[in-house]
Formats: sequence, structure tokens, C-alpha cells
Amino acid sequence: MANLAIDVVDARIIDALWERACRCRQLLGEREHFEGLFNTPWPGETPERLVLRLKYLSEQKIVVIDRFIKHWTVAGIKNEGIRLSKKGGRLWRRTFRVDWSRYLEYRFESIKSMDSELAEAFELDVQSTSKSLASEAAKLISSSVQGVMSKTRIKVRRSILWRVSPWKTHRVCYHATQIVMFPRAEQGDERRLPSSWPAEPLMRGWKSEPARSPDDT
Repeated sequence: MANLAIDVVDARIIDALWERACRCRQLLGEREHFEGLFNTPWPGETPERLVLRLKYLSEQKIVVIDRFIKHWTVAGIKNEGIRLSKKGGRLWRRTFRVDWSRYLEYRFESIKSMDSELAEAFELDVQSTSKSLASEAAKLISSSVQGVMSKTRIKVRRSILWRVSPWKTHRVCYHATQIVMFPRAEQGDERRLPSSWPAEPLMRGWKSEPARSPDDT
């Protein structure tokens, strides 16, 4: 892999695929669609050019396409599934200098409540390979929620086998959880949940933009 040559377009493709598989046509979409779906900058190339890069990445076993491709054209691949291989995942991690110890995921989901007529309950669950980071992020997210009736104490527990992508599973992780109670909303009342990711500053540095090569300038 040390001698594998990838350009900035390839880097955008593997960054789009690091977290989940998709259909090839989703990689070939317009800028607004691509950036909204994959949360990474658009490669800035035509679909035909992207097909050629996908062919190269497939030949190098960086990506895996569901079926054998007979015709490397937009029409020939657009409906096929595509994902990063483990080799591609290692390349992505090296290219973007990934630090998993600063990576977080969270969910804020409705759960059943004993006082369902008067209140609605939500569970906050923050996940990280770092116990302290999970706890700190849970506190930040919890403090940003408005209109709260009551909260439980944040609890942190150790867990195993956290699958962050189709090719990457952490053996150990930590969950920081909290139950948040809201007064039952009237019809048309919008829940005052965080409108943005309040713990984002804690994740700074978990992934860095790749250094540009002389050919990319």
C-alpha cells in the first residue's frame, strides 16, 4: 500500500465511503446531493471521470463493488452497491490521519415513560472509545437541551464490539447515558432539542484533511 498512488478525487471517494456502503449512482451525483449525503467536499469531477477512478480503486482492491462490472460506464455501474474494503479503510485512516480516540457518536431517542400522560422521556446515549470523552460530551449535549422537566444522573458503562463502519469494529467502547424528561408537548409544539452538534469541538482533530500533493495544486 505504501506505493499506492491516489489523487484528491480518490481521497474524496474513500472519505465518502468510510462510514457506510452506498449505490454507485450516489457517488456520481451533483455537488449538493453528494455533500449533503456524505458530509465531505464534492470531488468536482464529471460522472465519467469518477467512473474511471472507481475502476482504478476497484482494481487496487480499495473498494468492493457488489457484482462484476462488464462495462465501466455511468450506466454500467450506477445501480451497483459499493463499499470500502478493509484495505481501503486502512488507506482512508492513513490519508485522513484518523484519531479514533477523539471520535464520538450520539443518539437522542424517545423511550417509554411511566408518566406517559404527563411527560415524554428521551434517552441520550453518547459513545466513544474514551470514557472521559463520552462523559464530557454527554454533559455538553445535555446542557444544550431546552424545556427539560427533569434529568437523571449521567451514567458511564463499558461495552464491547462497537461497529463504527462496515470495515471497522472497536473491541471496547464506553456509553454515557442519561434519561431526560419533558412535559408532554401540545399539538404543534416543537421539541427543543439541540439544533446543532454541541459536542463537535470535542471531536476536533479526530480526522484531518489530507496534505495536497504537487499534482493537486
